[in-house]
Amino acid sequence: GSGHQDYVDGSPKIYFHDVDADGVLDIDDGDKVILVCGLRKGGSSYFALDITVPNDPQYLWQISPTSDNYTDVVIPELGQSWSEPQFGVVKTSDVDTTGTAVCFIGGGYSPDHSAGKAVIAVNVFTGAVVRTFTSGMNFSVASSVKIVDADDNGFVDKVYVGDLGGQLWRLGQVTIDAQGYTLTFPNCDENIHNWSAERLFAAPTYTIESTTYTRKFFYPPSVTLEKGYDLLFMGT
Repeated sequence: GSGHQDYVDGSPKIYFHDVDADGVLDIDDGDKVILVCGLRKGGSSYFALDITVPNDPQYLWQISPTSDNYTDVVIPELGQSWSEPQFGVVKTSDVDTTGTAVCFIGGGYSPDHSAGKAVIAVNVFTGAVVRTFTSGMNFSVASSVKIVDADDNGFVDKVYVGDLGGQLWRLGQVTIDAQGYTLTFPNCDENIHNWSAERLFAAPTYTIESTTYTRKFFYPPSVTLEKGYDLLFMGT
């Protein structure tokens, strides 16, 4: 044949909302299990199912770059949904002690970088956008992100991710708190609305037979938490 059928070939990921943190699914406590999946080359959407009761899955939401009969939240920055969702709890104000469960996704794959130039934090339960990072991003982000909670207090401190232009980004790492006091490493401002996107590294281009190519990051970095700094390992 002359064509190839694209399917839902993203990897589904699970968020376990464990209210009392006992590691046991107890519906009476309000525990939930949420499945979030992208389509990868099959499309530009993500969808979520409540699978707390395995034999009775419930549709929750779908996010897409354009509106259709199934889309609940339109996120125009989305490209093909290659980035596997990564879950964490973020603060949304300086006095937030509860946090909001989100999945972080890269904006997605686009061969000409016309879409996907973003990192997005989406509410796990509603699909609503909590924060979109686009400033300075000029290449698509097909990779999953790497989430860091360096002080192990249950709130995300920062996020690392690479793009298809060979650039490495860090979201977060604000070192001045709301009162203006300096935070010592590894402490960070955990309010996601205070974060910014900072480009840490750009890989050099290379030339073959007079054609210049850009290295691409398709996978997230590995992070080693050293004393006084984060050590990142990244491959194109």
